[in-house]
Order: sequence, then C-alpha cells, then structure tokens
Amino acid sequence: MKKLITNIPKNKLNKAIVSSFSPANLGFSNPNLIRDFAGCQISAFESSGLLFCYITKNQLTLEKKIVRELVDNQIKKITFIGVGIEIGESNLKGFVITDHVNMSGLNPLRGVNDDKYGVRFPDMSNTYQIDFDKNKLTEIRLDKAKLLIPKNIENLSAIEKEALEKNKELQVISEETYFGVITAKQAGCRIRVIILKEPTDINSLFT
Repeated sequence: MKKLITNIPKNKLNKAIVSSFSPANLGFSNPNLIRDFAGCQISAFESSGLLFCYITKNQLTLEKKIVRELVDNQIKKITFIGVGIEIGESNLKGFVITDHVNMSGLNPLRGVNDDKYGVRFPDMSNTYQIDFDKNKLTEIRLDKAKLLIPKNIENLSAIEKEALEKNKELQVISEETYFGVITAKQAGCRIRVIILKEPTDINSLFT
C-alpha cells in the first residue's frame, strides 16, 4: 500500500497535527512543503517542528493509517483537531478534550492486531494531555470538556441522551478524532485533542 507520509525532513519534525480543518483555517501559513494524496494533504512547518496532516475525506479510515505512518516516522506527539457540536450555548470557540465516552460501537483496533504498534487492548486511562498555555486557551476562548461519540450525531439514542444528563462534563458531541486517538494510544503516543465549533485561529497554541 502506498505511503501517505514520505520524504519528510528528518530530525526537524517531532510533532504532528491531524485535522479535519485546513492549516489556513486554523491560522497556519506558508508551509515548507505540501503533498496531496488520497484525501490527505501533508504540510511541513519546519520552523516549529510540526507536520500538519489535513484530512479532506473519509476521516475515520484515514486517521488510523496516518497515525501509524507518523509512528513509523518516529513522530509520537500528536494533536487531533476536529469539528463538534456544543451541548448548550456559550461564547466558546471550542474545547480541549479531557476524556471521551465512545458510544459509536466502532473501534479502529478491531481485527488482527499488529503487535508492532502495541497491545491488543490499550489502557485508555490518562489518554488526553491538556498542557496548552492556559492564558492562550482563555484568549482563544477554548475550555475543557469531555467528548461524547454517538452512533449517529443527528439522532441521539435514549441511552446517549441519558449519558448527557448524568455527566455534565460531556459538553461536546463529535464523530471525529477518536479513531486516531485510540490508534495513537495503542502506540504510546502523547495525545492532545481540540474540538472546534467552527474554523478558528489557534496557531498561537503551537508557537
């Protein structure tokens, strides 16, 4: 199978963003290289040591592949950025995820396990890092929240609605990022997740 991530500058890139928003929509500009293949645009920001993977289609199927290629390239610090729906109303732009409740019934690690990337069922506790600068989070209007991953984001089940009622920290619903998160956790990566309600300039979090 053809690789998505090839010929990246070695020893210059040590972290990555995997996003369903384009770099420009998040405030990033002037990448050192751009490569587009099979629904994923790869951009390199060498000055900040960052590889940006913009997923343009078929997100869930691509996330697992991208994460494993990042790991193959010795990049194990990954920030996932996706779009979601807020529970309630606020002036927030989005959320830094602290935990998730997966009610989708889907898991990227189903099937034959590749032991090269880790154990069959990784421990999902303490998955999410929240080490962004607090002042910058406040300035951009991001806050902490738990993520609900439903079976169908347009038609929540009674059980999913009950979960929302019982756990007030479940402030955002999204069907994005979790395939990549679970795959990255299996491989022992350092993981951060931001769910945005709309395109938002968050470049300052990474500078």
